[in-house]
Amino acid sequence: MKRKKTEIFLAGLLAAALVGCGGNVNSGDGSGQPAGESTGEEEIELPNEEGKDYKYTNVEGLDVQPGTRIALVLKNLENSYWKAVKEGAEKAVEEINENLGYTGEDKVSLTVDGAEGEDGEAVDQQINTLDAVLSENPSALCLAAIDMQSCEAQMEAAVESEIPVVILDSGIESDLVSAICRTDNEAAAAEAADRLCERIGESGTVAVLSYSRRTETSMQRAQGFLQEIEENHPGVEVMEILFEDEEKSAAELWKQIQEEYPDLDGLFCTSSTVAVQVLDNLAEEQKVEIVSFDADKEQLKAVRDGRLAGTICQNPRGMGYTAVVAALRAASGETVDREIDTGYQWLDRSSLEDKSCEKYLYD
Repeated sequence: MKRKKTEIFLAGLLAAALVGCGGNVNSGDGSGQPAGESTGEEEIELPNEEGKDYKYTNVEGLDVQPGTRIALVLKNLENSYWKAVKEGAEKAVEEINENLGYTGEDKVSLTVDGAEGEDGEAVDQQINTLDAVLSENPSALCLAAIDMQSCEAQMEAAVESEIPVVILDSGIESDLVSAICRTDNEAAAAEAADRLCERIGESGTVAVLSYSRRTETSMQRAQGFLQEIEENHPGVEVMEILFEDEEKSAAELWKQIQEEYPDLDGLFCTSSTVAVQVLDNLAEEQKVEIVSFDADKEQLKAVRDGRLAGTICQNPRGMGYTAVVAALRAASGETVDREIDTGYQWLDRSSLEDKSCEKYLYD
């Protein structure tokens, strides 16, 4: 699309995305300050934690009632990202039980549920799961919503039952939540745009391939990328932005982009599922520069062999951990910060073996 058309499209995208944002936390310069959690015994870290009123990187000082029950409802349980979120949540529960010496029926418990996929059917599955979970009257609910416009009735039911809700990863259109733990998606996507523009020499054409119009994270990433290009990279033109849906897969959309823009210089994939489909359908002679979000096994391999210029690594274990800590605080009647930025890290071939990046890897 031409620059004027892009400006019009960006205005519409900004309006659509901001409806469900409820405000977004800024992690400072967007450079991916240390904000991860390792698979080992390293402590949880968050960017700019000193600016928070309360601590979320450990359970010290938390006074939680025996038998507290936390319900965690994720988008799915199959993706490595969500498995890492689950690991972080389980770590927090394990530590609070150890710290307070809870055993048997006194132990803090965690239930974990997830839908199958991220399409329209999965939205209905998640809503049904929420209904079932809330009927069990947990002490607190942690939710990663598939659809940012769904779940309002469930949020109202939670408030009526005095069940605090902590959102993680993806927000919803509701003011009824206690806290939101997530990546600063706009800042992270802006860094991806900056890195891509550097790779193509600050001149050329790029496109965006995203995974859903219904998910807040998808909209924020497209928004952050486009805005960075418009404001700071005049030599780069965004030709197209496409969203995967029930009718067309990312692989089919990638084929469409190649047919319409055979000389495309760069591509931004906003999730691992999108990136993997593109990488699986990348011709050997293709010279398009690709940047992405997330860091599953296929993406890391592509970074190593040069098919992927780099990727934004999130902090899923830290996200799961901090969400549970926030939920435990809320369930105990304590105040929590409304926004908790869990951080991100840019990863490319030069930093792949850097030990400081290990905490961001989850596959």
